[in-house]
Amino acid sequence: MTELPMWLQIIEACARILLPVVAVTAAVVAYLSYRQRRLADNRSEWWRRVASAIELCATAEDKIGRNTGMTLMNHLLKDPTATQADAAMLAEVANELIDEIVERS
Repeated sequence: MTELPMWLQIIEACARILLPVVAVTAAVVAYLSYRQRRLADNRSEWWRRVASAIELCATAEDKIGRNTGMTLMNHLLKDPTATQADAAMLAEVANELIDEIVERS
């Protein structure tokens, strides 16, 4: 077996040190990406539920449908998935819907 050139020995030594660092970095990036994607999916689902609750309140002609929509919105306001801005906006929409329902009755 022939001896490796000096530059190749240096690269080999660096590779042994850098391989675990690269692996850990890749794992951290993958985990952060997973967390970000999970948060985005949760927020998307939260908004889908908000749209359903608003639709129930706005279009339901029966009292049960409106009450169900308002109950859903009340729970969504307390959901930790919502940001403060989202919750404030939903509270404002809920108040407008309440005013609209009171005027219709």
